[in-house]
Order: sequence, then structure tokens, then C-alpha cells
Amino acid sequence: MKNLLQTFVSALIFGLLVYFLFVVYDKNKDRIGWGETNEKLTKEAETVSENVDKGVRKAKKIYEKVKKEVNEENGNGATPSPDGLSGADKSTPNPPATKTTPPPPEGTLIPETVITPTNNPPQQTPPVNPNDTTPYDIQLALVKNSAYNPETWQSLSDLGTLTVQAAPNNRKRVILGTYYGRARAEEILGAVKQRGFTDAFLLAGGKANTVNLPQINFNKRRLTSNSYIIQLAAMRNPQSKKFKDFTKLGNLYFEYAADLDITKIIIGPYQNETEAAQALQEVKTKGYPRAFTRRLTVHEVANMEQVVF
Repeated sequence: MKNLLQTFVSALIFGLLVYFLFVVYDKNKDRIGWGETNEKLTKEAETVSENVDKGVRKAKKIYEKVKKEVNEENGNGATPSPDGLSGADKSTPNPPATKTTPPPPEGTLIPETVITPTNNPPQQTPPVNPNDTTPYDIQLALVKNSAYNPETWQSLSDLGTLTVQAAPNNRKRVILGTYYGRARAEEILGAVKQRGFTDAFLLAGGKANTVNLPQINFNKRRLTSNSYIIQLAAMRNPQSKKFKDFTKLGNLYFEYAADLDITKIIIGPYQNETEAAQALQEVKTKGYPRAFTRRLTVHEVANMEQVVF
């Protein structure tokens, strides 16, 4: 390619030089007066000029052909730009080099990375709503009256109160409950199924509440370290008469906290969490929405003073 360009340039310069000489001669031939010699030289100069023109045109064609082949090899016919990049190179720049992170020194602890598929994000467990007080029961079975045996479900008595409802077609519905809040009800249901009662399921709305539950004789109950109680409030110098109506839900106790100089108003005791939760709902409807249940410790039992009317 370089040789062709050099040939082309040389021929062009030579042609221009001959042309210049011819012009000078043509303007001064009359003054020189060489006659036939001048005419002969003129014809030779014209012939040389034509040959130079042919050489220049031929060199130009060769140059255009070579130029086309070079462009096809570099960019499928794209015309080189002034900065040396073809059109294809400009439209599709080379991607930047990827930075490679050097490996950590030997002995360095690398934290475990958990990769989660983006097309199937993990489902998050919804938080438990502390304000959910919806009542739920658990139906354990629906049996014929002749086949009913209360001992069948006696092993579940530690999870709640067992009750029986009359059902159509001479059947009985065995209920465990009541539990307040969906999360708590599902927790107990899971424990029931683990004990072999796999057909059990939830009944929303506390259907067992429609049955007359057995009345509890709190006078025969004594406080123990495992007893459940309800704390109504905590105040200074409480008036016992204001809480007389709550004795229908349990015995009334005062627990004095010397470090705070306040008295806690307590009712109970309850044998299990279910009994306490049922009584708590009644307490909240009577004007104590912040009341709560808790389990007694040995120290708290010794500090309780029963209020008798």
C-alpha cells in the first residue's frame, strides 16, 4: 500500500513538472525560433503529458481499489473517521475491563453469603397483632352420642377447657378453648395435632361461648406458684369496694410493692391460660382495657393478701 502511494505521488509530481515545462515552452516558442525542432519537441512533450495523465489515472484507480479492500477488512465498508475509529467501532465501544478482586490473605474468615432467587422471593411471616382479641375454639371431633367417651380427649386438658356441644343427628361436638388472637389459637392447634388429633381445626368466633360453661367455685382454689392471675391495675390506697363486682370472675387480692409504694389489684386464680384469657375479656369490658394475665412466682404468692367482703 505504501509503495503504491509513493508511486502515485512521484508520477503526479513528474506530470506537473512536464506540464509546467510545456507551458513555459508554449509561451516562448516564437521568441526562440527553432522552427521544426520546436514543433518536434512540442509533439514529444504532448505525448509525454498524455502518458503521464494515463499513469496518474491508472494509479488513482489502483489506489481506490486498495482503499476499498482495506475498509472492508476493518469495518465492513465503514469509512474511517479522523480519530482512527470506524463507524462500527464508535457505535459499539469495547466494554470496560472487569475489576478482579484479589483473594483474601490465607486464614481470613469469609462470611457465608445466602443467595436468594430473584424470581421467587421468600414470603415473610406477618407480625403478630397484639391487639387481636378475636376468640377461637378448636373442634376436636364430631361423634355419635353412643360413641362419646370423655377420656379420649382428657390428655388435652392442660391446653385449655374441654366442652361438649349438642349437634344434629344425635351427635356431640367436642371443643377445646377459647383462645384469643389467631396466632395463639394456631399455636395450640399445632400442639393438638402433634398429640395425634390430626382432624382438629379452628372455629372462629368462639362458638364454645354459646354453651353454658361450668361455674368455677373460686373459694375452693388456693394460690400456687403455677397459678394464672389477672392484674387489673396498680395504684396507691385502692378502695376494695370498687372491685367487689370482680369477685364473680375470681378471688380478689392486693399485692403491695414496697419499692414502688403501690398496690396491685389481682383476681384469680385460674388453672390454665385459657381460663385466665376468658376472664380477661370480661375484665376489659368492665373498664380496665390495660389489664393483663401473668403467672405467679413463689415470692409473689407469699406477698398476696386476699380481700374478703
